[in-house]
Amino acid sequence: MKWEQEPSAREGAKMLLAACLLLAAAVLCARWTASAAGPEPAQAAPVAAEPASQVVVTYFHTTFRCPTCLQIEKHTRDTVEKDFAQDLASKRVLFRTIDVQEAENRHFIQDYSLYSKSVVLSLVKNGKEIRWKNLPDIWKYAYSWDKFEQYIRSEIETFLKELGS
Repeated sequence: MKWEQEPSAREGAKMLLAACLLLAAAVLCARWTASAAGPEPAQAAPVAAEPASQVVVTYFHTTFRCPTCLQIEKHTRDTVEKDFAQDLASKRVLFRTIDVQEAENRHFIQDYSLYSKSVVLSLVKNGKEIRWKNLPDIWKYAYSWDKFEQYIRSEIETFLKELGS
């Protein structure tokens, strides 16, 4: 019967070529995926290494970020740097970003009940976090930067009042 015959040399070469092409495509995909992730981000500074009492402003994100997510980080950072420059300099306020997809940061997802990219404020007194707040309205104001900045500023000011002098 014809279907039981061994493949011809030409058909064998075609199968070998197809297998090589599939393998090459898989290798290229793996390399592209790794390079798309970008360079290794810097390690997040632990809160314990900072002064005993401060307000920590943390932008939690995943490795992949859309343009809106990048803008949320930028506007949060800009607001903190512009409106709380003295507090940053004196370490009363700390701004940091943390990629929750990195193995050592995954615990933050449960610690702060994260379900999306988020800005979380933490009130640290005597080296211990005593209160935190997720700021969910960052998404509500994502395209109204004036309201976004007012929201972030107001929440940080509330935490600073609790921190005291």
